[in-house]
Amino acid sequence: MEHLSPDDSVVIKPNLVASRKNFTGVDTDPRVIEALVKCLKDRGVRRITIADGSGMGNSATKAFEYCGYKDLSARYGLRLVDLEKDEFIKKPVSIEGPFKILEIARTVLECDYLINVPVMKAHNFTLVTCSLKNLKGTMPRSQKTAFHGVDLHRAIAQLNRVLIPDLIVVDGLQGDLYSRAVMTLWLWTGLF
Repeated sequence: MEHLSPDDSVVIKPNLVASRKNFTGVDTDPRVIEALVKCLKDRGVRRITIADGSGMGNSATKAFEYCGYKDLSARYGLRLVDLEKDEFIKKPVSIEGPFKILEIARTVLECDYLINVPVMKAHNFTLVTCSLKNLKGTMPRSQKTAFHGVDLHRAIAQLNRVLIPDLIVVDGLQGDLYSRAVMTLWLWTGLF
């Protein structure tokens, strides 16, 4: 972060997969985002955006309200962007996999500095989801859905070749580490 200047535009991309009041362990905790915002403000950064596109059947706009991001926005002068409503830019993919082109939200592509803030979670297909899979929230819903119908691991690798964050901070305050696949792995290895 020492390379940031006050004129840089910073996008913080949390994980707002669920738009509900009981979001703990599912959505990025607003305390983590607030700590980042304070750090950025201490460095003089003025243009800070919090942006995400939620999971299936949910809304980042509603999640901003439920999770306290709207209050953060008012306190610190932040911009909130529901990436599902953003313009998407087609980007060619440079490695083999299920996609030739990925669509990425303009807000994310045009920022000077991208901070990816996922929640530590388990997942039935990838075992652990973290910073790599969290970037799916920068794509349109149709493409996010398509990821689960193809080789998910390769698709995530392709996405992370197209979009590379400048900083990753994992919210581990209260993750969700209880997917069926992870529990099976833990039982099989004797870790649980």
